[in-house]
Amino acid sequence: MSIQLRQTAKRKLSIVPILHTAADLGSFSTKVAARRSRASTALIDDLWDQLGAHLLSLELDYPRLKLYQDSLPHCGFEITIVRDLATKGSANFRLLSELVERGATLVGTESPELLLRELDYARNPEKATPEALSALALDRDRYIARRIDQTLETGEEGLLLIGMLHEVRTHLPASIEVHYPFTITP
Repeated sequence: MSIQLRQTAKRKLSIVPILHTAADLGSFSTKVAARRSRASTALIDDLWDQLGAHLLSLELDYPRLKLYQDSLPHCGFEITIVRDLATKGSANFRLLSELVERGATLVGTESPELLLRELDYARNPEKATPEALSALALDRDRYIARRIDQTLETGEEGLLLIGMLHEVRTHLPASIEVHYPFTITP
């Protein structure tokens, strides 16, 4: 008698490192735009064009695809935020809108409280000590990993668009298979 082991469907997550455009940053866009040269802005725009074209060309199972986005709060208004930023020119959020239109599920990814803390640090740089910023980054990465773990079901795939400095992968459980389908190289 032979015993056959059933292979269980895994949870898969594709992590896509991103660079934020000024349109992604709301009221801080003028500060960011002032620091970036036209050449770097054009390069970032080109990267978003390439990323969007690449992701939209993949044969994705949209009904089983969950979308996770850096800085998108878990708040109940996720689709409104995405559509609003898409209409304001964010290539990042236009891509998310397109994926949702194709049937993917948008998931609020970040803690609103932690995002508000980050906003407070941006408005009050004297509070943004290296230790405070490091602790905040760690808290955000852990929250994002927990959120993915709680919402990504067996047999589903997730797509996490996240800033290049985040370290979410180290906080994910081993039950989530991680891939990097698109990487940014300087």
